[in-house]
Amino acid sequence: MVNSKLNFRKANIGDLKSLLLIEERCFRTDRLSKRSFQGFIKNTKDDLLIVELDKQLVGYGVVLYKKGSSLARLYSIAIDPAKKGKGIGKKLLDKLEELAVKKKAGFMRLEVASKNTTAKNLYLSQGYYKFNRKENYYENSDAAICLEKILIHLPKRKLRNVKYYEQTTEFTCGAASLMMAMNSLNRKIKINQQLEMKLWREATTIFMLSGHGGCGPRGLALAANRRGFDVDIYLSTRDFLFISSVRDPKKKEVMKLVQKDFDDEIKKKKIKIKNRKVTFELVSKLANEGVVPIVLISSYSLTGTKTPHWIVISGADESFLYFHDPYLEEGMSNVENQHIPVRKDEFNRLSKYGSQSVQAVVTLSIKK
Repeated sequence: MVNSKLNFRKANIGDLKSLLLIEERCFRTDRLSKRSFQGFIKNTKDDLLIVELDKQLVGYGVVLYKKGSSLARLYSIAIDPAKKGKGIGKKLLDKLEELAVKKKAGFMRLEVASKNTTAKNLYLSQGYYKFNRKENYYENSDAAICLEKILIHLPKRKLRNVKYYEQTTEFTCGAASLMMAMNSLNRKIKINQQLEMKLWREATTIFMLSGHGGCGPRGLALAANRRGFDVDIYLSTRDFLFISSVRDPKKKEVMKLVQKDFDDEIKKKKIKIKNRKVTFELVSKLANEGVVPIVLISSYSLTGTKTPHWIVISGADESFLYFHDPYLEEGMSNVENQHIPVRKDEFNRLSKYGSQSVQAVVTLSIKK
């Protein structure tokens, strides 16, 4: 029996030579480098698990965890070709999923080469399902099939069909999120950089920590309203937003003037501003009522930078909120930033920005 001979453990630096040998035997292109393996071994936040057969290293798997979310990614998995057909790959996959659940990941995603029928069949037999395809993904120009598995019991998810858009500047996350939200409600609205910059000009706070200012909730709501959408604003405070992050008194005065001008126009348009705490329950309720919320978060939990950031909610159930993040880190694919699952505790931490724990949501719906 294979069971009695298999041993699973975390990799250490002494496994490096064997890992590189497995990589060479398994892949002709897109091989992990020595430096990559060293990084995975040293990084305790992610998992590099090896499997031994009769004390010989015969395979490995790498799982990466998206910061601030409940999403795990099976980055790479390999079994020595000489040991295939013994069920080792399936058992390794099971162990990797167990590790992901222990780290509170609710979902596992992966990419597999479209021509790798054996691997595809294994994943499909283990409960994975296809949700996307990336053309010319690998060095040999082969396409990648994107698969996902729900690792915990959930009611059936209802995800909104939100077309993904990557922000093209550091300061247009609000505009990018607003475009995705509007397009999900009205496909006639074309999302592109021209509209992204136009929305930013309409909604910008002028200044921020440094450089160009981002977008505020009032400006975003007005921009959506001008394009025929019903909007509501939820704010945790009546104070001026983002002022505490700017030191220059003159810049602060400009930001106050901009917000006052937004407030005057909001009153004329009769847009509702609801002063209340933003919670997981509130946003879930709004999403399930058919409106599309865009939410202000702190990017610290996602990227380690202390800046305000906007995301668009793409779905909700009892356990998770799902969102599209317009900011794409280098080396990532846009599929990884779509329908990102976040638990209640994670969302309640994400949705507070700055020392004042500012919270803001703008909701969009079709005008009645």
